[in-house]
Amino acid sequence: MATFILEVDQFILSPLSTAILDAEDSETPRSLLVFNITKPPQEGFIAHLQDHTKPVSSFTWNSLNDMLIAYQPPNSSHTERKNYEVEFEVHDFHFEKSSPITVYISVRTTHTNAPRVSWNTGLDLLEGQSRPITWEQFQIVDNDDINGVRLVVVDGLQHGQLTLRGGKGFMFTVSDLKAGVIRYQHDDSDSTKDCIVFRIFDSRHSSRHRFPINILPKDDSPPFLISNTEIEVYEGQTVLIQSSMLLATDMDSSDDYILFNITKTSQAGEIMKKPGADLIGYPVTKFLQKDLFSGIIYYHHLGGEIFEDSVELVLYDSHDPPNFSEIQVVIVHIIPVDDQLPKEASGVSRYLSVKETEIAHLTKKHLNYIDTEAQERELVYTITSPPFFLSGHHRADAGKLFMIDSVPKLNKDPAAPVLRSFTQHAVNHMKVGYMPPLQDIGSEPQYIQFIFSVSNQHGGALYGISFNITILPVDNQTPEVFTSSLKVEEGGLCIIMEGHILVSDEDTKLENIHILLMRPPLHGTVELDGVPMIQGDKLAWEDVHMSKVRYHHNGSEIPQDDILLAATDGINAVEFVLHVKVMPVNDEPPVMNADLIPFMQCSEGGAVVITSEYLHATDVDSDDMQLMFMLARHPKYGVVKKNGLAVDRFHQADVISGAVAYEHTSETNALIIFTQVFIFMLLQVTISF
Repeated sequence: MATFILEVDQFILSPLSTAILDAEDSETPRSLLVFNITKPPQEGFIAHLQDHTKPVSSFTWNSLNDMLIAYQPPNSSHTERKNYEVEFEVHDFHFEKSSPITVYISVRTTHTNAPRVSWNTGLDLLEGQSRPITWEQFQIVDNDDINGVRLVVVDGLQHGQLTLRGGKGFMFTVSDLKAGVIRYQHDDSDSTKDCIVFRIFDSRHSSRHRFPINILPKDDSPPFLISNTEIEVYEGQTVLIQSSMLLATDMDSSDDYILFNITKTSQAGEIMKKPGADLIGYPVTKFLQKDLFSGIIYYHHLGGEIFEDSVELVLYDSHDPPNFSEIQVVIVHIIPVDDQLPKEASGVSRYLSVKETEIAHLTKKHLNYIDTEAQERELVYTITSPPFFLSGHHRADAGKLFMIDSVPKLNKDPAAPVLRSFTQHAVNHMKVGYMPPLQDIGSEPQYIQFIFSVSNQHGGALYGISFNITILPVDNQTPEVFTSSLKVEEGGLCIIMEGHILVSDEDTKLENIHILLMRPPLHGTVELDGVPMIQGDKLAWEDVHMSKVRYHHNGSEIPQDDILLAATDGINAVEFVLHVKVMPVNDEPPVMNADLIPFMQCSEGGAVVITSEYLHATDVDSDDMQLMFMLARHPKYGVVKKNGLAVDRFHQADVISGAVAYEHTSETNALIIFTQVFIFMLLQVTISF
């Protein structure tokens, strides 16, 4: 528990401790507490022992705990006790302050004969300078024997030495102080503080006292970097250069005016000054350190594919002429950003030629894009337009892309799934294939194209890229033949036209189709330009198209004929039969059978059926049943009846059916022999009975 009371002796610098003044906070560690002097003492002052000649207005708890805070009584003698008050406020880490705290200081009068320091202002001098320590700066009092007081150097002097009348000395008298013959010589180092610890004694008493020395720097040393860390920036971006990345100091001058002069500019970027957040920056070749402190110096990467950069600079101070450092190198590391678009590798064709019956692999020769910032697995091809015919082909199937591993064999497989996207890695390892259309493409090469895009994992993409494919026809289809029977009159001629023989071949042009005569017709001949063809002869499809081929019937009475032919494209052939239907010509007369009975017997008044034994004829050009018998002369003694009615004509079918009879009508008993004439169409046969 602090007492808040300090008793000091006259003239004696007395430290404060946490036993006299203390504070605590439940939310802030004691080490972060700050004591602010809101009401200083009426006489004397609170000082820090680093420089006890100057008053302070605030201090930390750590300084208090280390007994570095002291009260310097006034430099005036008095015979009675003096009392003073000092008021403090304690601030925590969150800038909250306590209620005022009052410390009571009581200065006792001195009743001692020991020598003591009554005044100590310390010594101020320039770097490398020599100055005397005088009575105005350092005063000593002793009640009984001031001339017997001696001062001996026991510590300090880290950056200089003391001289006495120009020579080395370590023990001095009060007279030396008053005469000003004690001098401090600085060693010209870049130090700003030094001190001398004296042991002050007379014949009976002794004490120690610290004499501070402040060295004012001389601007004779160059600035130097105390922080130079690697600057990291993303490709194409701009980063603020903070003081934690780049910081210089100068022992002799203000750090704010240290000039950074760029002697070798950046290869991949530039140093920029950007005066405000909404203002456009501009490149600079020099800047002050206070610009760094103000946060207006940036490094801007220009976006190239250089990922290690550096800036060489020299530091200048504000002295005239300036002191400058050696060349300093600031390293810049650029973190790659995948902002590059994929590029097509040189020598890539984006073209594929494949036979219609085969499967083709897409390789790096056909399709290869590269990206310096992406792996081949990260380059993705997306099919935006599936394969299509460039010639406006009416068929929809233009083939498909597929994964080779999706089919058991490298054959055209309709079950293979269509590939919509794939990677460059798959292409490089021949995992992507093209399957031509399942149907035959015909006799001409077909030109296919598909459209794709290529992208990387960060969204960089190229669109509308075409890939061309030529499908070569393979003559593996057999010609197809459709026939229509020839119709020819008996003994006549008929031209064999396209309507009789219709040939088609998906993979061969008609002009390349030939027709072979495998077996000539049995009842006629096949003629080319009027010349009869024999077995094995060949004719072109053009001959049929130009009506140069004809069939000539030999005039026989056979009602049909056939021709065995074969259609060939040079590789594949198919046989077919062209049927010939012969239309008969009625040019042959009916012929009576040779074995007919030339007479028949009939009873008087009776009737007898005329059968085919008595009357029968044949005709090679007509139906025998339709032959007509006409009476050229009627019988004298009777009539010819069909189904009971007298007729003068009847068909051979009536004779066969037994419908025709001869009925005797005369009264005579004589046997009458008569002659009948039968007529069929324009020809007739006469038979006499």
